[in-house]
Amino acid sequence: YNQYGHLGDDTTSNRLTPVVVQQVGGGGSLSGVTQVAGSAENSFALLSDNTVAGWGRNFNWQLGQFAPDPSLTPVMIPLSP
Repeated sequence: YNQYGHLGDDTTSNRLTPVVVQQVGGGGSLSGVTQVAGSAENSFALLSDNTVAGWGRNFNWQLGQFAPDPSLTPVMIPLSP
């Protein structure tokens, strides 16, 4: 199920097999991933440089983007110092 783009493949198409997650900004694949986490509506990746990328539903600003629109590809999540 991919209604909010939480598979990170720049679509909202449902998939029965794994897909490549796009890199931040689209084009190419997300690299440097050390850990992943997901929920029913969004997904997150901890990257090797200790930054976090997220994609999918952003209704409650889970992605740190101040717009309620979903993100079909990863965006960098701003972290508090």
